[in-house]
Amino acid sequence: MTPSTYPDPPPPPAPPARRSNLLLWVVLIASWVALGSWAWHVYRQAASAWPLIPEVPAGTYHTVKAAAGPVSLRLADGTLVRLGGLAEPQTPADADRALARLAELAPPGATVFVELEPRRAGDDKPPAPASVFLPPEGAGRPWPFPYGRSRLLGHILVREGLVRVTPEEGYRYHNEFLLTEDDARRHHRGVWAGP
Repeated sequence: MTPSTYPDPPPPPAPPARRSNLLLWVVLIASWVALGSWAWHVYRQAASAWPLIPEVPAGTYHTVKAAAGPVSLRLADGTLVRLGGLAEPQTPADADRALARLAELAPPGATVFVELEPRRAGDDKPPAPASVFLPPEGAGRPWPFPYGRSRLLGHILVREGLVRVTPEEGYRYHNEFLLTEDDARRHHRGVWAGP
């Protein structure tokens, strides 16, 4: 055998300096965390100083003076509001039942949240249609108004079958009221009880 004329293979590359790479990663991650913390701090200060979306009240709190009709309330400031989306009861007995229930739900001195509904052209006669909400019991007058924990007076009257839904579709909760009225009809509640 003759000695090989090939050159010796190059030595394997030296392993990377693991310690220096690890230190580099630690410094890099710490920098990212510090930068993120600083950015969050600046954002929080700016957000509290200049709110991006101002709160615009959709309604106002009022105190009830009395139930003025089966679907109407007189407020302490003298305003008369009609519960939106509801038709007047057709018989005096139905009107008396609806009025009694409305007076029970919103007695004099009760706090309600009133959102006046937009009116159609030419419909400027009082009372003004409104969505009237009962705030959660014991909550006072929270702001922003807690719609998810509140009850809509008109919805309660429709659910109990004490009033019917108006045929006009201009009211914002018209579809929900129709579904609730259908449920009251199917379960024979109130005016749907039959003879």
